Amino acid sequence: MFSMKTCFFLLYLYLELSGRVSPAPTYEEQGQFNQTNRIIGGQPVLHRSQFPFQVSLRYNAWPMCGASIIDNRHLLTAAHCVTNDNGRLRDKTRYHAVVGDLRTNINSPTTVIRRILNIFVHENYNPSTIVSDVAVLRVESLIFNANINSIPLAANLPPPNTNCTISGWGLTDFEGDPSPILLFAHVLLLSHQTCLQSYASYLLGGMICAGFPGRDSCSGDSGGPLVCNGIQVGIVSWGVRCGDPEFPGVYASVPTYVDWIRTQQRRSSASYAVIYAYISPFNTGLLCKQAAFQIVETKTCINN
Repeated sequence: MFSMKTCFFLLYLYLELSGRVSPAPTYEEQGQFNQTNRIIGGQPVLHRSQFPFQVSLRYNAWPMCGASIIDNRHLLTAAHCVTNDNGRLRDKTRYHAVVGDLRTNINSPTTVIRRILNIFVHENYNPSTIVSDVAVLRVESLIFNANINSIPLAANLPPPNTNCTISGWGLTDFEGDPSPILLFAHVLLLSHQTCLQSYASYLLGGMICAGFPGRDSCSGDSGGPLVCNGIQVGIVSWGVRCGDPEFPGVYASVPTYVDWIRTQQRRSSASYAVIYAYISPFNTGLLCKQAAFQIVETKTCINN
């Protein structure tokens, strides 16, 4: 199960049949829908520099999820993108991060591929409730340029009805195919009350909603960023169908987890600094063996 977006179709059926949730007001009823602006599956990104922070997370070389660059050695994604159905970590050696490109089916001169060196999943992540659906990935160092750069993280949520942007290579509709080119769409950040009307008790702490009729993240977009005013506010997590006006997309709230995210960045950087102290051409073979179990980016251990 690589994306929670499709699996929550079962939740849709349950909510509909149980009658536990009253029908949510559609965006048309809220006066926020303009038929002429309707987007199905998003618009193609024309220049990679528009979304330099966007990452295609590959598993066994196949595009599986999205992620975002938060510094030159760390990515932010959803916990369910790097764990199995039981919440156990998948093998990090099967993952690669691809940045600097618009397409998933053809590499270009700007394509950069990096290994995943370590994975930090939030300790409260629960695959059953999808709470704390957050993970930080340590990658081989990135060199920033016009096509590859980081995005700042939000410390506070903007007000409801703020215009935001989602992006990714996921399905272009609920029963469609993944997009081979990076797409984006504009959505509205929704109030907690509006989100509750759609999901009731399934909406837990640290979850926010965003949507617009016909505009939504979908399967394959999980882990990608929800960006408002140039700052990442959410992480694509789950939802019912895709683009359903009564069920907006659900995102892990970045402000809720920003302190945890920063802690993982510091923790990761500190651990690798210790490893580097042990690995140099001047160390003995014994010290090299002590550190050999660690993947140390592109640096190698020289045995004497």
